[in-house]
Order: sequence, then structure tokens, then C-alpha cells
Amino acid sequence: MTTQTYTQNGISYTYNFIDSHKETVVLAHGAGMNQATWKPLLSYLSEYNLLTFDFRGHGESDGFEFDVSWQVFHKDFRGLLHELSINEYHYIGHGHGFFFILDYITSYQPANIQSIVSLSTPGSYPKNVAKKGVRLRKSLAEEHGYSFLVDEMIKQFIHQQSSRHVDLLKKSFHQLNPENYFKLLDLNTSNFSYDNLLSINEPVLLLSGELDQNYPPQLNFISTNYFTTSKYYIIPDASNMVHLDQPQETARLIKKFIRQLSNHSGSTITVPKHFDELQQSIQSVLKDGMSKIDNNYSLKLNLLNGFMAIYKNEKLEGKWNQRKAKNIMAYLAINQTVTRENLCDLFWPDLTVTNGLKNVRVAINHLKKIFEENDLSTHNFLEIETDRISLATNIDCDVKDLIDQLNFIEKESNLNMKLIKYERVIKELNFPLFEGLYDEWLLSVRESIENRLRNILLYMIDHADEAGHSESKDEYKLLLEQLN
Repeated sequence: MTTQTYTQNGISYTYNFIDSHKETVVLAHGAGMNQATWKPLLSYLSEYNLLTFDFRGHGESDGFEFDVSWQVFHKDFRGLLHELSINEYHYIGHGHGFFFILDYITSYQPANIQSIVSLSTPGSYPKNVAKKGVRLRKSLAEEHGYSFLVDEMIKQFIHQQSSRHVDLLKKSFHQLNPENYFKLLDLNTSNFSYDNLLSINEPVLLLSGELDQNYPPQLNFISTNYFTTSKYYIIPDASNMVHLDQPQETARLIKKFIRQLSNHSGSTITVPKHFDELQQSIQSVLKDGMSKIDNNYSLKLNLLNGFMAIYKNEKLEGKWNQRKAKNIMAYLAINQTVTRENLCDLFWPDLTVTNGLKNVRVAINHLKKIFEENDLSTHNFLEIETDRISLATNIDCDVKDLIDQLNFIEKESNLNMKLIKYERVIKELNFPLFEGLYDEWLLSVRESIENRLRNILLYMIDHADEAGHSESKDEYKLLLEQLN
């Protein structure tokens, strides 16, 4: 075995290489941790080529200050795989490491991931509950200091509070810029998407600590229904970091999972005809349930057929047409967060930065007033910081809903049902889209959506006869004319 510990493009990594015929396992740590947290587990996985690394900003990697975004992490990871000529691999992720691979897969659809292992990390989580958890951590750090927060988090992460493990975690947390730690949490909580999970086809193993209070076993068990192929085990006498509390048992289950994948390669299992329908029913129940949880708190924003803000089925009245209020809310609904300077560029490009920032301040105060006039507290919806404005809650936006619906229908294998579903969605729209919103950034979104709808309608016209929808061709053509 050869062990390489190097830095590539500022990223510190360790590669234990046996030979090219052995399978490779990549391990990615959680937010605030580093690759050293994998050491107790690695000795039980010695038959594999093993790659561990420190995410940017963590451990020995560069990045005390950097743009905390999935794109940055994607680039770093792809660089490592290229540097080491890793073509196929099994992936083990804990916390941020698991959320990262979900985003990586939905962004690039890589064909070289053989399996995914989640350590005590659910595929989905009620967004508002997650955001409340982040706000709690922020308040603890503000009131008592970052070190106090770290001590409290460690109590949740490991059941076996050995001084060796406690010191290891304290060191790793303090290697990360606290500001970036909270940005990572915000990034992870904004990433929960039920529909994205359904698009993941890789086999998934979920391991959960019996005593985990951070992500309870019940929550991780529900996640098994999000993935096409999945297995789930609860590890006794372990909290969130099962690889520290019970490394041997964790490794045993991982090896068993990988071994079974190899043994079943090329084999087929006959399942009852109703199995797919049953699975879809379970997924529908879960999706509806998660949606209800989120919608109990979320603000709904309709943009496609004209601007409207709705909270708990009540329209939010106010002077939305003044001070760029609806424009800023529309941008946040689609992009989640924006800096004050970006708002200047978007809505007051002809003003100096100083005057632009004054307008931003006035616009934000105007938004506050609208919420207050509806007896609502602004901080339940917006996080207003010195340099940026972000959503403090999940917003149910019809633009995102439309895109999700089109993506879902695209996977429908029954041509007849596919055309029916497309027709139902398109008939609910009024053209032109985004009436009353004419910002340049939104016009590009509109153009992208309308181009996609045109292609869909052309597809519907071409396949109408084949699907037995000949009588609808003229209607499809009329809808296409509305778009043109």
C-alpha cells in the first residue's frame, strides 16, 4: 500500500492506494470537521483504496475566506478525482459530505459513482425546522461564544465522550472560520429537495445512530423511501457520528453493502407487478406530508400569472408595486439570497453604489412595512444582514413548482399519460408569463421556460396520433400560437 498526503489546488487529501484492481472508497466529512475524523473507521476498511480529504475551509485545506457555494465544492472534488485518476468509486458522506454528493449528482449526473453511504444524515428534512435549528445555533454562538456552541454540538455528535474524540472534534471545529460554518449550515438546509432525491439512481445505504438526537433514526428511516434502491440499519450505542462511536460495526455494514452489490451485479429479481405502484403511493404520501409541514409556515409567491403573495391562504395586501418590493421578493423566491450590491446592479444599475445602497435600504424598510401591515414579523421570512438579504423560510414559488412538474412528467413512460399531464399543466398558465414583472433577469427566466414549453408542445403535436390524441392536435397548436 502507498499513502499519499498532498495538497491539490489548496485541498488537503490523503490517498491510501493498494492497487488498481481494488475498489475505491471516498469519504467526505461533515461541516466543521476534517478528514482526521475518519481514522477510527479506516483501519476496518483496509481492503479498499481510500480517499479522504478536507473540504475547502476545513482542516489543512485553504479557504479561511471563500465563496461558500456548491460550485466551489464541485470544482474542488472534480479536481481531486482527476488528479488521482479515480474513475469509479463508492462514496461515504456524513452531514455536509452527504448533502454535497446529493447536489453533485443532481448537478452533473455522474456515471462513475457505484454506491452512496449516508452516515446519520437524512435525504430530506422539513426546511423550516432545519432553519430554526440553524438560528438556534447562531443564537447560542452570539450569546455564549463559538466555543460554547462547539462543546454543545460535540455532546450531540458522539455518545462515547472520550477525551481523544472530544479533542479531535474541538480541533476540527476551530480550524473552520465560524462565519463559514453558519454559511455551510444555510447552504445545507437550502438544499433539501424531495424531487431531486427521486432522480438519484445509485444504490444508497443509510446508517443511523440509535441515540442520535440531531437526526433521529425515525427521520433517517423515512429517507429510505426517497431513493430507488436503498438499505437502512440502526447502529446500537451510537449517536450521530457512528464512525467514531462504533467504527467496527459501521465498517462491517458498509462492507456487507458493497459486497452484496458486487454479488448481485447482472442478476435480476422478479417483483410483483403492483410493486411500482405501491412505491409511488408511498412516495406521494411522503411528499404531500412534507409539503404540508412546510406550507404550515411558508409564504407562497405566485409569479407566473402575475405577482401575488399568500400566507396561510390569505393574500398579503400592500404596496407591492412600490420601492421594487415585488421585484426583490421575486428574485429571492428563485435565488434564495442576494447581496445588497447585487440588488443595486439588478434594480438601480444607473446609480452610484452609494445611492444604490440607499435605495436598497429604503426598499427593505418598505418590505418590512408590508409584512407589519399584515400583522407578520419580517424576520420570519427574511434574514436581513449588513451585506445581504436571504429567505428565512421556505417559499412556495409557482415558478419552481412548474419546473418540478415538467421534470417529473418528463420521466413518465406512458405516452398517453404524459400528454395528459403536460396538457393539464400548460392549460393552467396564462401567456405571456410573469405579467407585470419586466426585470431583465426575470425575462431570461421567462424565455427559458417558454422555450421549454414550446418544445413540449411540439412534442405533443408530433406524438398526438400515436397516443390516441388526434382530436387534441388543434388545441395543442392553439396553445403553441399563444406562446409565439
